[in-house]
Amino acid sequence: MRCFDGSEWERYALETGLENGGRTEYAAERARLEKHLASCARCRETLERVRGEQFDMQRMLYAEVPSASFTDNVMKAIAAESFAEECSAAGLSAEEIDGRTTRRPQNRSIGKRKKAMLGIAAALMLAGGASWYALDGGALRAPEAETAGDRRIPAAERIGKLLHDPDEKWAWTGRTLAYDRAGLAEYPDIVLRDESTGYKLDVLAVLSDGLTATVIVRTTDREDVPVSATISAQSFFWRDAAGEEAADHVWDDRGYEGVQAFTYLLREEAEGPIDLRGGVFGWTSWDEETEATHPVQFGQSLAFRYATRIAQVREEMMNIRFDDAYFTLPDGAKVELLGVQRTPAQIRISVRFRAADGKPGEAIDAAKIDGQKMKYHIEDDRGKTIERLDENMPYWTQVRRSEAYGDGKASKAQEIVSIYSLRELADMDRPLKLVLDSLVLPIEIADRITFDPSAVSPEHPAELESQGDRFAFVGAEMKEELGGPVLELPYTAKLVNEGPGSWEAEDGSGNRYGLVYAESGTRMQIEDVRTLPSSLTLRRTEFSKSYDDLNMGFDIPARKLPPAKKSGK
Repeated sequence: MRCFDGSEWERYALETGLENGGRTEYAAERARLEKHLASCARCRETLERVRGEQFDMQRMLYAEVPSASFTDNVMKAIAAESFAEECSAAGLSAEEIDGRTTRRPQNRSIGKRKKAMLGIAAALMLAGGASWYALDGGALRAPEAETAGDRRIPAAERIGKLLHDPDEKWAWTGRTLAYDRAGLAEYPDIVLRDESTGYKLDVLAVLSDGLTATVIVRTTDREDVPVSATISAQSFFWRDAAGEEAADHVWDDRGYEGVQAFTYLLREEAEGPIDLRGGVFGWTSWDEETEATHPVQFGQSLAFRYATRIAQVREEMMNIRFDDAYFTLPDGAKVELLGVQRTPAQIRISVRFRAADGKPGEAIDAAKIDGQKMKYHIEDDRGKTIERLDENMPYWTQVRRSEAYGDGKASKAQEIVSIYSLRELADMDRPLKLVLDSLVLPIEIADRITFDPSAVSPEHPAELESQGDRFAFVGAEMKEELGGPVLELPYTAKLVNEGPGSWEAEDGSGNRYGLVYAESGTRMQIEDVRTLPSSLTLRRTEFSKSYDDLNMGFDIPARKLPPAKKSGK
């Protein structure tokens, strides 16, 4: 089954948007495409994207979306010119062909100038680009020079004035200054002005190191008074060269004087130039007393499109994949460093873990690993610690599937990916060392204890020693909860590991139950137990093991050096 290309779906989207459902002469082609559309999810996605782009362009080019009659007139005029050209090519006059057709365009010749203008209009409707331009009260305008872009002003003063935070009280003010000095800041000078409500949105800066991108905006009202929290992160989206989604929202922050910052994680698969697109489809205001947003009267739909330099920035980003970089922990478990992406502002770390008794090609389920309990520090080439990542927790962590390797057997495994922001921008031309200090891993076990619940007490507890942890069950009591009867087991514990772990229970008849914690460290509960059993077996199936003082280092080369192949083995 052949899929139709983008141009065919662009034509279809235009035709189906005309009055009365499109032109008669397009009916057969429309039926053919719609038949294919019913059974092809890929083309449905393409059509949805095309329609979205056309609608975005209409909002960008007009204060109000043009009526269907505008597009209808453009298509009719183009068809009229095509009709005249067909007549000329056949050596016949329009009058001679007129008798052979049921209907022909009334305007047979529109002239070269008019044809060119119509072609431009159609091209803009289909795929136009308005990068570096913004709507200002419905009119298209080129950006004007702003004080923020004047390099003669000291950077700190310039950024402080731009973000209305001269004393750098807001974290993003200092961050913007650091990005600016590293050449990672852009100042689009985009202004969206809603004449009906008087609100104005200024896109002040775009910051990106190739891993993440942050948009900083400011909103003011008709009297130029700042208004807080007027828009959300959904007001912005990113597209790569193929028109695909290029980033995902991960964080937002509210600053001073109506300023907001929205941060997005750039997708690794995004290709080519990346555009920032956005718009305002409604306003809200922030009430400091109630700490809540309130809707403001809806005004115009405003939109913009801005061509960023992110593609060029990503070319400078170091992307290092390690073939065989790992450490073996004291109990035989392994920590594998799969890759590091390094920028002046951030570092992305991809790791995978293998249990001591794991099979070749298998890895510990990364979904059970708390990425925030992986503590690193970074050393410079002189061994000096320049950053402790445990103090600056990752604001983004992802568990994803990847192809494992080992002993020639490929299988599905999982890796954990974390991004850390560096407080001080790193010199890309100097090597670093990434040192893993400590982590916590889930370990599967099968430790158990069997006892008579009615016979245990604080004086005669049922005791279990498991992986260095000691548990003492000191009682058993049947209780009625909202969900039904439960068996409650008070206990005490002395732990050297992270928490009590996972448990399951089995009574003397072989019925199995899961345990939940009524209060961590004091009581466990077994649900769906109707009567107190005479014999109860508790199994500890998993616990979180702490690995401290590891001091395991991985070398990260400077930009001018080749990627590392092996380190820390």
